[in-house]
Amino acid sequence: MIDPDHIKSQKLVKCLLQSKDDRTSTRFIELENYKLWSYMITHKHGFRIREIFLALWMNEEEFAARRDLTARYGKVIRLNRIVITVYDDANGFSLAMSRYVLDHETAMMKEVLSSHVRQELKASNSFEMRIVRGYGIVNQKKLDKAVLGLSSDQIY
Repeated sequence: MIDPDHIKSQKLVKCLLQSKDDRTSTRFIELENYKLWSYMITHKHGFRIREIFLALWMNEEEFAARRDLTARYGKVIRLNRIVITVYDDANGFSLAMSRYVLDHETAMMKEVLSSHVRQELKASNSFEMRIVRGYGIVNQKKLDKAVLGLSSDQIY
């Protein structure tokens, strides 16, 4: 497993998500997980995916080191990575998951994610959540089918 603390950057898909009651939110999904995520979010949860863009997350240090290069590639936003690590005592391994969120939504999302964790995991110190501050560079051109076979109307 790649140590989540050593990840300097991550390719993402930024999309607008529309709920059944027409509320819209922004999501950032790891590029390699996007097809499965989009299938589940639309078929299981009934959301609609509106617009999709390519994006790149960089931790603060990597962004600072490459500021001259990255500034010209798209819109720069504050984007944090929430890393959740769960230790499976029964099987003897850890699982790390990440969620990318806008800076102003980080505290709220941390609370939401924490509310889904069983109390016994928290009590046994088998659960950890930490924030990695960073930036997102979002391409201003909508992603189309020609690039990766993905579009807002063809998501699986």
